[in-house]
Amino acid sequence: MRAVAVAYIRVSKEKADGYSPETQLRKIREYCRMRDWVIVEEFRDLDESGRKEDRPDFQRMIEFIKNEGGIDYVVVYRVDRFSRSTKDFLYYLDILEKHGCNLVSVNESFDASTPFGRAMVSMLAVFAQLESDAIGERIRDNLAHAVRQRKIHLGARPPYGYTRQKGRLTVNPEQAEHVRWIYQRYSEGEGTRTLARQLTEAHVPTPTGRRVWRYTTVQTILENPVYAGYISWNGEVIPGEHEPIIAPGDWAQVQELIRARAGGPRSTGEGSALGRLLHCGLCGARGNIRYSHQRHQQRYICSTRAQSARTVCANISLDASSLERAIVRRLLSHVDASHLRRELELAKRSMLSDTARLDEVGSVQRRRETIKSAIDRLFADHYEHNIITREQFIEANNRYQQELREIDARLQQLNSAQQAVLAREADVDVFLQRLNQLTAWDDMTPTERRATLAPLIKRIVWWPDRAVMHLQFGERVELPYFELHRHVAYFDDEHWPVCPTCGERFKRPAGLASHRRRWGH
Repeated sequence: MRAVAVAYIRVSKEKADGYSPETQLRKIREYCRMRDWVIVEEFRDLDESGRKEDRPDFQRMIEFIKNEGGIDYVVVYRVDRFSRSTKDFLYYLDILEKHGCNLVSVNESFDASTPFGRAMVSMLAVFAQLESDAIGERIRDNLAHAVRQRKIHLGARPPYGYTRQKGRLTVNPEQAEHVRWIYQRYSEGEGTRTLARQLTEAHVPTPTGRRVWRYTTVQTILENPVYAGYISWNGEVIPGEHEPIIAPGDWAQVQELIRARAGGPRSTGEGSALGRLLHCGLCGARGNIRYSHQRHQQRYICSTRAQSARTVCANISLDASSLERAIVRRLLSHVDASHLRRELELAKRSMLSDTARLDEVGSVQRRRETIKSAIDRLFADHYEHNIITREQFIEANNRYQQELREIDARLQQLNSAQQAVLAREADVDVFLQRLNQLTAWDDMTPTERRATLAPLIKRIVWWPDRAVMHLQFGERVELPYFELHRHVAYFDDEHWPVCPTCGERFKRPAGLASHRRRWGH
């Protein structure tokens, strides 16, 4: 029976190794033809580093070997084409061995099916990583030399306000005016969000050519030392040879302003219990946590609007405290554990007790055994009794092998369906476990709250008039707004501040403060 092989070729990004795809394929095909191996698939990764694990065709080849079965060899031109990382090399070599597949190198003239070959493969993998590390070190040294000695700015794209000509930065007059305007307005007291909104409304293209400016883009321009004539490399700032757009003294004053303004409350997601669950219904962006004037009050706001302006996305903000309480109450009252269990039991019954499906599994397995027996008889007829010719043997063997691969694929589909039901059962257990933990919501940290909600909620989408919670098992729960006040949605009346003296409830913290001043409470 002819051995089945797949070919894998790779050309690195540096293209310094001299192994063209055509050369690699020609050598591999000649090697397999001399040994009467049939190549059923060819995989190519062009412009991919051997140190990367997520090479597209490499991963496709591994999945092909796992799913198809019956692959005897992976043939490469050199071992370093397979991988330049010793750790990844040994990991994937072990996967090949588990599926009855061996790695063969054309150039080194050995295969990993023998003990000596496996030892040689491991040694060559170590030397391949050593060579890769040496190349990386030389590249880093050359880049550092280009920055320190030749004063060259490195980067795929020149900074906003500059263009690159013959490797050097030159000023772009139109963009440079926008940079100077940003620095001037920030020095006069304008914030980064205000500047982003004004640039968007003035239809100034962003550094990437988009329409909407984000405050983080403005912040990056304000903090980049390249505008003062410097070059930054690995945390080291050195003088450059390009023309500065901002005077070094003015740039240093802006950095002092940035540090001074950084002392106030920051709009970070540290206190966010909902994490990445919130999605804006108007623009699709995620919701960010933002603190109001008083630190203890939090609101969720569309990140597009937070980064730019209301004119870009007009969705409302959500009061964080009342939203989280409404979510907990609806989860505890809406989700019925017995209902989930009944649905799961029906799914299991449909999958595991379906007579037709069980009959199919049995018939497919019996057909598989029949084909394997036919392959054994075919081998005996050709090699032992010479009943059939070599051409007849090859034709029949290819037909049997193809049917065997189709049967294995079908069996894997049936097993995957069964595993999906079992995984769903595990998901239900986690769902109910997290649901029980919601009773201790007030005692949880934001991190614990996020971990509790993640297995329960798929996403929460909100619009100016409603919010909808999508649960992990497909149900949709409406979260009505209790009140809209100054473009902020509140989900219940429990958030209103209460006077501790007389118990009167107010819709705003300012109302309570005015009440206290008036009555002395």
